[in-house]
Amino acid sequence: MKRTLIYLCAFIAMIVSISYYASIKTDGFVPYKIPSQAPFREEWKTPTMDPHLVQRIFGQSFHYLGKGHQCFAFESEDGQYVLKLPIHARFLPPFWLRYLPVYGEYYRSKKILKDYYKLAKDARSYLLAYKRFPFETALVHVHLNRTDDLYHQAVVIDKMNIPHSLDLDQTEFILQRKAEPLLPMIERWMEEGHPEQAHHALSQLICLFHKRYAAGIEDRESLIEGNFGILGEHVVQIDIGRLRQSTTPFPQDILWDRLTLLRDRLQSQYPELALYLERAWKENLITP
Repeated sequence: MKRTLIYLCAFIAMIVSISYYASIKTDGFVPYKIPSQAPFREEWKTPTMDPHLVQRIFGQSFHYLGKGHQCFAFESEDGQYVLKLPIHARFLPPFWLRYLPVYGEYYRSKKILKDYYKLAKDARSYLLAYKRFPFETALVHVHLNRTDDLYHQAVVIDKMNIPHSLDLDQTEFILQRKAEPLLPMIERWMEEGHPEQAHHALSQLICLFHKRYAAGIEDRESLIEGNFGILGEHVVQIDIGRLRQSTTPFPQDILWDRLTLLRDRLQSQYPELALYLERAWKENLITP
C-alpha cells in the first residue's frame, strides 16, 4: 500500500512537471484556451468577412508572435497580418478541481461568469475600435460571436512549432494588419540619419491622440511602447484592449500626460526629438 502511494505521488508529480514544462515552452498556449463559453450577443455582431479575403488571409498559416495580458498573437506567413486570440483559460478552474462533485461545479460556474464579464468588457473595446477607428487601429476584422458563415480553418503554429487547426466560426479573434513597433522604428530612423521620418511619426502620433480623444475615446493604457506602430506612412494603435467611450471631454493636460513617458525616453536618447515632440504639441504641428 505504501509503495503504491509512493508510485502514485511520483506519477502525479511527473504529470504536473510535464504540464508545467509544456506551459513554459508554449507560453501557456493550447487550443482549449481559445474558445469561450460566452453566449451569442446581438451587439457583438460584425459584418461577415468577404469569402475571398478569408481565403487569401487564412489560406496561409500563422506563426506564434507573442502573448499579452489579453491575447495570444500570431503573425501570418507573408508578414502582413496579426491574428489575436483572446485568452479565456486563466478564468477556468484547475483541471483537478473540475472533477470534484460540488466545489468543482461551483467554481466552474463562477469562473465562467467571470470570463463572460471580462470578455464583455474587452468586446466593448474591440468593437469601439472596429466601428469608430478601424484605419487608426489597423483592424481588418473582429469576430466575437460563434457563426456559421466563414467556413474556414485557421492554422496556427505555436512556440514549439506545433501546428493547430482552429475553426474560425467557433473562435473569437481580432485580425489586424501588421505594423512595425513605433519606438524601434524611430530609433532606426535616427541611427540611419533620417530625423524627418521620426518627426513625421511623432506628428502622426499626436494627430492620432487628438482624433481619438476628440471623439471621447479614452485609452486606459498609458504606455506608448508596444502599443503603437508604423503601418506604411501612418502611426496606428496596436493594442486596442483598453479603450472606452467617455461622456466627458478630456483636458489638454491629460492628453499631454499620456506623452510624458515618451518624452522622457526621447530626452535620454535623442534630446532633439523630445524638443520636437513638445514643440509639435504646443504649436499643433500635426500631419493630417
